[in-house]
Amino acid sequence: SGIGGERRPGIVHRLDKDTSGVVVVAKNDWAHLGLARQFEAHSIARTYFGLVIGRPTVGNGRIDLPLGRHRKSRLKRSVEPGGKPAVTHWRVERKFPLFTLLRLNLETGRTHQIRVHLAAQGWPVLADPLYGGSRWRGLSLSEGLREKLSAIRRQALHATELGFVHPQSGERLAFSSALPAEMEELLQALAADEADSAPEKQRPPRRRKS
Repeated sequence: SGIGGERRPGIVHRLDKDTSGVVVVAKNDWAHLGLARQFEAHSIARTYFGLVIGRPTVGNGRIDLPLGRHRKSRLKRSVEPGGKPAVTHWRVERKFPLFTLLRLNLETGRTHQIRVHLAAQGWPVLADPLYGGSRWRGLSLSEGLREKLSAIRRQALHATELGFVHPQSGERLAFSSALPAEMEELLQALAADEADSAPEKQRPPRRRKS
């Protein structure tokens, strides 16, 4: 597609800088317009995995908070009463002592939506440079896990699934992208650290023979 000019030809949507995962690119203008209409209608299925600092007290939820430009920083977005409507659905995928892997579904697609919404709940995305992703540094962690966390150079957010209707055939299509190696390795490190720090099961006392 020529839509988007020489620098962004065929780009229908985008991911935040340093967020990994699946995107769709249109090969012609007609397909581009058809896909754009689906994004505007919020009919595109988008699922993310996000590793956050903190532990939700329930297993799933819905975040409905309007978003707008941050009043002091040009790089950031924030929750604003007069902002654009934004809705994120979340579900706990896996819990660790101090971190949680969330499965996230977007009802809308605002800039930095997931990152701002989760930070507003008190669960910033790990290593997010704008919204509190370095808060883990103040936690009590093993040296091995601290080294693993220090090696993460971007927010731990990944677009894992994308579904839409083909603009020509009308067929429902779905595409997926596996977690990148650095996020998989970090999850393994969190699981190993949890196992190492778990208290040993106490054996029942032996009964003395009378």
